[in-house]
Amino acid sequence: MYDNESKELIWQGIITTIIKEKPSKREKTIPKKVKKLMKKFPIKPMK
Repeated sequence: MYDNESKELIWQGIITTIIKEKPSKREKTIPKKVKKLMKKFPIKPMK
């Protein structure tokens, strides 16, 4: 994710998984992994 004003990277996430050979299985796996990654976003500010 980039800051719109500064154009600097402000957040990134990494997902590790095995990509399925069959396109139909890939289409199901990738959105699930992205959803899992985004559960932790937005990050709560440090106090």
